[in-house]
Amino acid sequence: MNKQTIIGLGIAVLLIVSGVIGFSFKAGPVNIGSADLTSAIARFASSSNPVIGTVPVGIVGTTTCSARIVTTEALGVSLAFFDQPLDGANLGEYQAASTTAVYDSATYGCGEMRARSTGATIIQIKDVN
Repeated sequence: MNKQTIIGLGIAVLLIVSGVIGFSFKAGPVNIGSADLTSAIARFASSSNPVIGTVPVGIVGTTTCSARIVTTEALGVSLAFFDQPLDGANLGEYQAASTTAVYDSATYGCGEMRARSTGATIIQIKDVN
């Protein structure tokens, strides 16, 4: 046998031995944790589906909530919180058509919300406890 054959056989044996050793170690299941399902369930305090048009509509939910979920349909809507004006000069928070957004109560509150759109559309509002 020449020198190249011996080196090639040595490399082949080394690869086979390292493969056998590598496959002999089995990794067990890894526990990455999970959420406590009793506290992860969202409870809705109220839900409504008002028709929104070009004139601002006042929407009253609950006075206490952790968040408010708003889902739009065919048209986007402008939303106003905390007695903000909702007129031609003030568009409020704009939410695009066919979207769902969560408005945190620490930022947007849970009191009256006003909404308007460029035409008649329905939005779905859920107050989360």
